Amino acid sequence: MPVLRLVGRALVLRAVRDVYEPDPGAVRWHPPEETARLLSMMTPANRDKVEAAQATGWLAVGTIYKRTRPDGNGGRAQRAEVSFDGVAGCLRTPVGGSSRQTIIAVKGPLVRTRLLSPREAARLMGLSDDFWLPDHYNSAYHVAVDGLVASVVRYLAAHLLEPLADLGDEAAVLSVEQLVTLAVIGSRALGARERRDALSRIVERYNDIVGKVETDPSLRIALS
Repeated sequence: MPVLRLVGRALVLRAVRDVYEPDPGAVRWHPPEETARLLSMMTPANRDKVEAAQATGWLAVGTIYKRTRPDGNGGRAQRAEVSFDGVAGCLRTPVGGSSRQTIIAVKGPLVRTRLLSPREAARLMGLSDDFWLPDHYNSAYHVAVDGLVASVVRYLAAHLLEPLADLGDEAAVLSVEQLVTLAVIGSRALGARERRDALSRIVERYNDIVGKVETDPSLRIALS
């Protein structure tokens, strides 16, 4: 999921690094052997991403999600998939076998990993740092995840739901595509070409995120 915050009337996209806690109190960094185990679960393509981040010499903060993938021999194997693109995966409650998201911090030869902290999860969901969280990890994680991003809900309400409510019986919305189209077309600040370009960028970015964090291609949106 992208990291979004509401600034005035705009939603601003920030990188995962912006919510990163260098030394969180709620979780501990993994011992070196656990980090090595995660690296060993990566495909060559994912290891290349880590090595590219190391080569910059700068601090790079990414996420790791464990997923079951074909192993190339007719079976399936658990893989650690890493991303440094600033987009976090789906935040799920830590029950029922769901994989908890892992943070990876890379700076030169140093590679460290740990679980996503509850405060980082809360920030991803648009909650401010003064929002109270329980001391227990799982309890705090339950508060933050599997919910709606507060800033996104406010933005959608102001720019989509409330304008649609004003349309009354004229709002015959049948799909997500129509919802997005109505929101963009209804913007008085954009010209016709700008509205089309804005809609294309929204859909392109959405499909890019779906391709990276989801496995169901039916979630993609096609513009006609």
